[in-house]
Amino acid sequence: MRVADDVAWVRSSAEMRDYCLIARVPHRMPLELTGSAVYLWECWAGGMSLEESVSYLAEVFSEDPEVIRPQAESTQRSLVDQGFLIDDSGESVAENRAAE
Repeated sequence: MRVADDVAWVRSSAEMRDYCLIARVPHRMPLELTGSAVYLWECWAGGMSLEESVSYLAEVFSEDPEVIRPQAESTQRSLVDQGFLIDDSGESVAENRAAE
């Protein structure tokens, strides 16, 4: 997983709230990510796979990976569909899920 070449992003913390703005420059308005989506984005921007990001967040938030996985899959699918992320693995989220 990698960030598309035309995407700019910034993370900020303000008033006890973490958020991240991502945008396809100069094509679209920014998309604001909040909550765990901020951490997922940072994982994927750092080159982590879906599985690696789920494991990482499960550890950070002391949560069962199966609780995190559905949101991670949905968020990743949405960001790939919108062109923010490029899936270099050749496997879709659905294929990863079917393999389990």
